[in-house]
Amino acid sequence: MHSTKDLSSDDFTISANGHPGNLESLLPDFGRGDRLGVVTREPCGALGATTLILAAVTAFYDRQRASGEDFFIYPENFVFHVGRPLGDHGWLEIWPSHKEVVVADDPEALLEAINDRGVTRLVLPDREPGKPDLRRETLASAQAGIRTAIAYAEDGSVAHADAGIMGNAVTESYAATVLEQSTGVSADARERVAARAPRSGARRRRRRGDLPPDRARRSPHPALTPGVTPAAASSPGHRAGRSRRSPSPCPTAAPLRAPGPRRSARGRRWPSR
Repeated sequence: MHSTKDLSSDDFTISANGHPGNLESLLPDFGRGDRLGVVTREPCGALGATTLILAAVTAFYDRQRASGEDFFIYPENFVFHVGRPLGDHGWLEIWPSHKEVVVADDPEALLEAINDRGVTRLVLPDREPGKPDLRRETLASAQAGIRTAIAYAEDGSVAHADAGIMGNAVTESYAATVLEQSTGVSADARERVAARAPRSGARRRRRRGDLPPDRARRSPHPALTPGVTPAAASSPGHRAGRSRRSPSPCPTAAPLRAPGPRRSARGRRWPSR
């Protein structure tokens, strides 16, 4: 809950389609019952969505503060590590640690884990679509529960983005702490992530006005539309820089044919614990 003292919604600058926006522009009707799920396949790859994660966390705590009552609670957000543990994201308020979910490198297993945790807003690495063999009931459950799906780049750089989100030195310091505390990730891998930070703005202490925005691109529900499912995240051909968002119950969740825009987002920014 460290971020409750460090961040407010005013610390995030969001744009959509070239116009000023807010979290609602990325996650329509984001509310108390929403659960954010971030899929990562690379060491500390979820840091590519740092600013988006923290903006959602801050919105959650804004509602707690608005109640005027004392509180001790963490948002129901999850990071899904494909294949093996890929980092410690506690400083992004992914806590307790059981919310760091390690799943097999299998589309069905991944989507089952997402469904089991009631994820309503899904954030996926931007990759070439695959053709996963999913059980009908697993896909139906995802289509019913995921309201928005966003594709992000694990290196923090999204191409052809139609939305952007910018944090500040605090969000960047959170990301840096994630790197420092992810001791289960090899030092070489963490150094590679840190080395690309200048491009994404991570780990660099700069004035807020100097921070480049995380970019996103709208698109239909990735986990529910053909070619944009969580299973696609396990296919080869990662393309950095595109996040998809969809109108169904999740910008990032919609029906098989998501009516409405998709959104893709380029994530970068990192929180603390």
